[in-house]
Amino acid sequence: MSGMEAALASGVLKVAGDKLVSLLATEFAAITGVQRDLSELQEIHAEITGCLLAARDRAIQSEPESTWVVRLKDVTLLEK
Repeated sequence: MSGMEAALASGVLKVAGDKLVSLLATEFAAITGVQRDLSELQEIHAEITGCLLAARDRAIQSEPESTWVVRLKDVTLLEK
């Protein structure tokens, strides 16, 4: 390989490498963003579930035959 061919190959590899690094950085940022969003959604889900369970328990004690209490119980049991 001549000096000119080596320089051309080196230039092509440099450009391809730079593009690959940029693409990998973008994909990594997207993945970590999704993981962060998922973690936040899991925390929100846990809070909502806790509130629903507490409301269900209070409602069952005060109005055990209420239709909405039965529906709430069914919804909370579905997630388990």
